Amino acid sequence: MQKKELLSCFLPYTDHACAERMAESLVGRVSEPYCAPRPALAAALLEQFRWAEGGVRDALTAMMAHAMQPEVEVHPAFPQLVGQLSELELKLFSEIQKQPDFPVLDFFFCLMRKENLLTQLGKDDEVELSSIELVRRTTSFVPDDRYYLVQAGLENLLRLGLIEIVMQPKKCSLTKLTDERIEQIYMTFEPAITAEAEQILQKYPYMSKGEVRAQAGIIRTTTFGLMLGRAIAEEKGD
Repeated sequence: MQKKELLSCFLPYTDHACAERMAESLVGRVSEPYCAPRPALAAALLEQFRWAEGGVRDALTAMMAHAMQPEVEVHPAFPQLVGQLSELELKLFSEIQKQPDFPVLDFFFCLMRKENLLTQLGKDDEVELSSIELVRRTTSFVPDDRYYLVQAGLENLLRLGLIEIVMQPKKCSLTKLTDERIEQIYMTFEPAITAEAEQILQKYPYMSKGEVRAQAGIIRTTTFGLMLGRAIAEEKGD
């Protein structure tokens, strides 16, 4: 599809400069037959595209290409949703989509005591309500040492209804982390977990009989998230 044809589709909804940038981005990416995007959708997409950069801009461009295919349905909320995502969050969302059950781990420092207090025998048992949060929502997606940005990104993806997180009901000892993917997450975050645990022991001496415990879970893309994933997937046209 030629730039001139594309430009005529976008000019009714935005200024010439924005329409031209979108048209240039879409040359060679829109397959025949094509249709003009729905007016409300085109206007919303172009408004977000006007200020977008990097991966967010690429996602909006891909969405416009899909919106111009007769057989593809692009939800009207998607332009604003993508506009509320950072580039890091888009990358995280992409990684989550690649695995059916994307692993996630929460770490806590818990006070432990013997199951049989009279004999001090038996297994160690976690004292109810004693757990103190160390590091939450650690994943294999670690773009740099600012892991809290990934945690915040997961919160945003949850807020927008694009993912769901299902955690196991109980915390477990680190010795029971046998899944290779989960073990790798722990090894990645071990320095941060150890540092947080040491601070807790300094602040709360009564926790000296405590231990680091983990709660595993999985992250899944919601149906709405799957729809968005398809709408922003890269797809070259003729």
